[in-house]
Amino acid sequence: MKYIFTVIVLLAVVGSYFAFRDDTTDSVDTSHPTVTGVASAVDLDQVAFDGPYVVTITDADGNEHVIEVPSMGIQLCAAADRIASVGDIEVGDTVHVHGIINETGAIVPCESDDHFLIVTGTYTDETSGYQFNYTKSPDGYVLVDTTGGISLFDRAEYEAFIASASLDAREGPPALGVAVYANDENQSAAVWSTENSDLTNEGLAIGAPEEAVVGGANAVYFVADGLWPLHTYVVAHDSKMYVLTAMIPDGRDALLQDFMALVDTFTFVQTPDQL
Repeated sequence: MKYIFTVIVLLAVVGSYFAFRDDTTDSVDTSHPTVTGVASAVDLDQVAFDGPYVVTITDADGNEHVIEVPSMGIQLCAAADRIASVGDIEVGDTVHVHGIINETGAIVPCESDDHFLIVTGTYTDETSGYQFNYTKSPDGYVLVDTTGGISLFDRAEYEAFIASASLDAREGPPALGVAVYANDENQSAAVWSTENSDLTNEGLAIGAPEEAVVGGANAVYFVADGLWPLHTYVVAHDSKMYVLTAMIPDGRDALLQDFMALVDTFTFVQTPDQL
């Protein structure tokens, strides 16, 4: 009789444990949502107490989502290579996140190797009247001002080049670029590109230039021969000519994809004299 009583008590304890465990599991959302939104706040204060980096984003429907990125042992995250540096995130950046919902309701992009935190920035040149989106982190680009425009370099390649520039003379890393020129005669992109081949390298084009549209404006596209193939869009808009270029070494398909993404998001904004 005593033995039977002990078994009954043991079954009751085990049953209570699993009931408690089930209740606890059900109280936590274990889904893996993918969310895109604009960063409205970046909180680094909790790092002082080994807490997480906290980023708040607002999606297209106006819903707020909180993202928590571990500050301690980040390299132990299953998705460490796919997580942007939170220090690169600025209010107004677009954030793409895929992760698990934790007990506080925040999205944590750390538990699986398919999780990610990607940050896209928007570069705006109000003087020349254009803007475009580009990947900031991870594996993002650094922007460098050039005469009459901007160049984008893979951050890791650019930092390595700068570190070695004083030690040996060599070609710089491949770059994406935007240059702006006056088009006082309001020529079409095709005519201006041909007459200014010293600026566009159309004289080295492989095949005939193709008509295109960029940002809703008249454009031509061609690939020029050189050290590396130079993909080029020449775009005519509002008495200016915009030349978008990308040096693409063989095997750098991701670089070409990033350039095409830049072209797809290239738009025009009002300049101060148009306001």
